[in-house]
Amino acid sequence: MPYPENSPPTKTPVVLTVLGSILSLGPVLGFLGTVISMMLSFHAMGDGGMDKPEALASNIGFALTSTAVGILLFPLGVILLVFGIRGMIKQRKQTGT
Repeated sequence: MPYPENSPPTKTPVVLTVLGSILSLGPVLGFLGTVISMMLSFHAMGDGGMDKPEALASNIGFALTSTAVGILLFPLGVILLVFGIRGMIKQRKQTGT
């Protein structure tokens, strides 16, 4: 891709690719945390029965937290991605490429 004189190559597409990859992995990692935490909850319930409800509640709380983090980070990542794409488009219009 040719660049105009006195214009350095931009690294914006690489940044957008990485951000898009992280964005797509956020909800998946949140779901993975939920599944692992629920497995730990059932394991605690199987070991101690209902004699230890605090162990069960702790694992379920972690499962809900990991789900919430995955869900909340997704819109923030989309906003960052949109601003990155807008910045790339504006930069390309200014440089004429």
